[in-house]
Amino acid sequence: MACPPRRHRHAPADRGRRDQGSRTTVLSPFDPVVWDRDRLLGMFGMDYKIEVYTPEHKRKFGYFTLPILHGTRMVGRLDPKAHRKDGVLEIRRLHLEPGVKVTNKLVTGLSTARCTTSHSGMARRR
Repeated sequence: MACPPRRHRHAPADRGRRDQGSRTTVLSPFDPVVWDRDRLLGMFGMDYKIEVYTPEHKRKFGYFTLPILHGTRMVGRLDPKAHRKDGVLEIRRLHLEPGVKVTNKLVTGLSTARCTTSHSGMARRR
């Protein structure tokens, strides 16, 4: 799936009116919100662990799972795989946290986040 070209999301005049709590963001395991695991658990109720060093057969969510922040709530995690030679970013797994309901707003947010989560040179997503 090809994503639309990147554009500026908001003109400077629109920034003050923007609903800050409606954005969906895919976070790095090294993002300040995520790296303090105890704080992440306390603030968002997400028990997160990067599974890079976990044997494949013991992984629960994936090799390099990325937390998903939707508005003010951690709603899930995805396991991406970059196929750099082909210019493709594959989403291997998507896991929603317990109690998260799939809504149109969440689907739109995930689609937008998927398109803006660009690894260098990844023009297509699947």
